Amino acid sequence: MKRKRLKQLSVPRHLSEMAAGHKMLRMMVLAALAAGPGVRHPFHKGPKTEIKGVSDQVVQEADLLAERAIIRKVRNFGFRGQILSEETLSHVKLIKGVQTLIADPLDGSMDFSLGNKDVPSIMLALANGKRIEMALVLNPLNNTWHYAVNGGGAYKNGKKMTVDHARNLTLDQSQVILNEHENKNLRTEIFEKTLRAVDSGGAKNSIICNPNSTDALKILDSNLDIGTMIHENSRWQDGSGKWYVKQGPWDIAPILLIMQEAGAIVSRLDGKEVDLMDPQPLFMAANKKIADNIIRLATGEEVRQFGVRRAAG
Repeated sequence: MKRKRLKQLSVPRHLSEMAAGHKMLRMMVLAALAAGPGVRHPFHKGPKTEIKGVSDQVVQEADLLAERAIIRKVRNFGFRGQILSEETLSHVKLIKGVQTLIADPLDGSMDFSLGNKDVPSIMLALANGKRIEMALVLNPLNNTWHYAVNGGGAYKNGKKMTVDHARNLTLDQSQVILNEHENKNLRTEIFEKTLRAVDSGGAKNSIICNPNSTDALKILDSNLDIGTMIHENSRWQDGSGKWYVKQGPWDIAPILLIMQEAGAIVSRLDGKEVDLMDPQPLFMAANKKIADNIIRLATGEEVRQFGVRRAAG
């Protein structure tokens, strides 16, 4: 069954001006625009789906179409660095001193298959080693752009995004988004401990979401009282010995930079710094008070001053 035709994609003026001064950001904008039809066309006609991995995540025709478009565009642009992408280039490692384009061609594939146009997004980040330099998230179904350059702030369709509205929010006043593993046997001990603490009264209420990284952006919405998003994360093998990861670098990198540039705090549940190549449970919080509380619930220990880190610059 065909869906209503979507509005044409357009780039916000502020992003166009910003990209004019950042060659690699311009490349990312062009790559996102090139990938857009790969997501929009299957959505309009109704998606074809396959199954991947032991967690039965949905792979869309759109995933592969968008990924091919991204790779083709950045190579034609002249990018000579690495490409780390979820569908076909997930084995690439981040190397110190080497630029890597990190791509999730379609985050929110389950919502995509259900016809929800408010979630599916093309997510891109540019890293130098493990340092994230730029990030861009485009929802091509409703023409929403989130983007950030390290040290330059975070924006949504040209409007600066911050967590200033939540500076006095506490965990017990907050809604908490929980991105858990569908298979309880694959959940980590520290995530389970945090989940029990949150559910037993640590927060106002909790919201279990599909595994959509972009849900973290709701923390930046001043109309909501979402104080944190907690991600389960781990690696596991299937019966054939193939490895899978719940939250790969493509899921984390773009959102991590946008959130940090907006003033949010990103940390592993144990209080250590997030490593894109080491899949450990993590969270994003609107302020340090909430972050400290989450780590305390997760570890049962007092939080050291250096336990939670903001973005450099």
